[in-house]
Amino acid sequence: MAAVSLLAESRPTIERALQLFLTDKKSQGLDSTAHKKHERELGRLESFMAKRGKLFPQEISLEDLTEFRAGWVGLYPSSTTRAKVQERLRGFLRYCLHAKLIDQVPKLSPIKVAESPTLPLTDGQYKKLLEAVFIEFAASDKARRLHALIRLMRYSGLAIQDAVTLEPDEMRHDIKKTFIGSSQVARKQERTYLCLFLQTSRRRSSP
Repeated sequence: MAAVSLLAESRPTIERALQLFLTDKKSQGLDSTAHKKHERELGRLESFMAKRGKLFPQEISLEDLTEFRAGWVGLYPSSTTRAKVQERLRGFLRYCLHAKLIDQVPKLSPIKVAESPTLPLTDGQYKKLLEAVFIEFAASDKARRLHALIRLMRYSGLAIQDAVTLEPDEMRHDIKKTFIGSSQVARKQERTYLCLFLQTSRRRSSP
């Protein structure tokens, strides 16, 4: 009986495992904000397990983690945040595995992140963005190039990576004139901005 008690006392508790894990993360250069997140979130795990009378890492089961995670919706309304919390929890469990405190890492199912749709800029936001270009870069060649790039993206629907890598030989004339834009003026502007960007993007920016 004394041997069993001695064995239990020699095993690191969840609390001790958390301390070691946080010390390890801090030695890796973890910033204070991230450190506090780990400390707060994993502290909740320790409290949850203690209420169940489980004090050692080996006692953490998939059932425990499933029920522990069930309470996250109220704590973290954002699915993105919950996914990050689960990632940090897995980091702790992997540490326990490598430290031979557990035999395997209980595998929680992934958290589906609900992505918010990317909405286009309003007319007011678009105007402010164009004005900010010349405020930031003054009347320079760089400002004209960026100004043209933004307007090209606005009227063509091209993503920034596609816009900046666009080559002249990739341009095709559409005989049906089905350019992106709701009016003839917009279609004409699109062609103008496309040509302007392709011309100015090949000039050397002013120092």
